[in-house]
Amino acid sequence: MRTRGTLAALALPLALAVSACGDDATTASDPAGSSTPTSSSSSSASSDLPTPQCTVVWVEGATLPGSFQGCYEGTKRIKPDGRYCEFGKPLFTYDERFFAVRNGTVHLATKPFAQDAKYQDTLRKCSG
Repeated sequence: MRTRGTLAALALPLALAVSACGDDATTASDPAGSSTPTSSSSSSASSDLPTPQCTVVWVEGATLPGSFQGCYEGTKRIKPDGRYCEFGKPLFTYDERFFAVRNGTVHLATKPFAQDAKYQDTLRKCSG
């Protein structure tokens, strides 16, 4: 009698553990199966291009990353175009319209750089 009681006591937790694992596997596989096609189809076009893309980096009001080392126009790498300032940070320009220092705000010139007041002010501060 004692042996039957002991076996029953050991068998019950084992049966529960096995049945619990079976339920978890079914539940876990369902969400993964449904989300995989969506994520791969939406990211396939953007993953073909190298990063960072210049159109993402050079946005008026955005912050130029502190690690900025250039960007890409499609697959073409655009080297950083900048001049070192006396305050220790280079002033970068892009597309003859945008300018910024690393970790600084990206500005959009409304006129050619030679005539744009904000760019000229930044350039004066840069030169000391």
